[in-house]
Amino acid sequence: MDLPRQTAENACSAGTLVPIRYRHLPLKGAGQRPNMFFVSGAAPFMRDTHPTSPSNPRVSPVKTRAATNRRRDLLQAAAKHFLEKGFAASSMRAIAAEANMKPGSIYYHFDSKSTLFVEVHKVGLINIKERLEASLEGVEGAWERLEAACISHLETLLEGDVFFQAVMSETPNQYGDQEKAQIVFHRDAYEAIFSQLLNDLDLPVGTDRRDLRLMLIGAMNWAFSWYRPGREPPEAIARKYVGFLAKQLRKDED
Repeated sequence: MDLPRQTAENACSAGTLVPIRYRHLPLKGAGQRPNMFFVSGAAPFMRDTHPTSPSNPRVSPVKTRAATNRRRDLLQAAAKHFLEKGFAASSMRAIAAEANMKPGSIYYHFDSKSTLFVEVHKVGLINIKERLEASLEGVEGAWERLEAACISHLETLLEGDVFFQAVMSETPNQYGDQEKAQIVFHRDAYEAIFSQLLNDLDLPVGTDRRDLRLMLIGAMNWAFSWYRPGREPPEAIARKYVGFLAKQLRKDED
């Protein structure tokens, strides 16, 4: 499937996601909502110094900014509803109300609830990929880089991003082939980072790095079902996971 250039440039993915039927995750803390992140790279607000005319039509920057903000608010509201209520129980009308929009206005941006949830997936996957890439800057050493990546993954999953939490909460079956292809495209781009990090490790001959990746990401994603604030922080959990892995593999190498 040929995807648009902009989609390719923003590609990211959630590694090997483990679908978890965890529909009613409580908000973290009394009355507190998880922090929310948005897709970077949106067109900046710029003053249009050129007057419009029939031969030089232009979109008002105020309208462009308003449309961008409305779409952002809509995605934020959708992620919150999908996380707290699940896909089936969330309605377009309720999401529109949360975003302070008229029910019919939501269809200006998305033609269906499935299309909206696909976009929430994409935002969540882009967010976690960008945060992981930032966490690797300046980090040297193969095991140290893997540890930094795992810390970033767990912090985003467990504390940092309502969009990625919505991705992990449920995977509806209503996707069409095109929607599935977009999700897989972004997921595989994220997974490729872990593949490279594991390929950089000096491991015993015959180590199946693919299965190693599946096991590691699967273990991290499973933390979404049992983690509660107040226990070990995500950073400590990530260090423990990588420590277990390194100890066993180095032991086998001896």
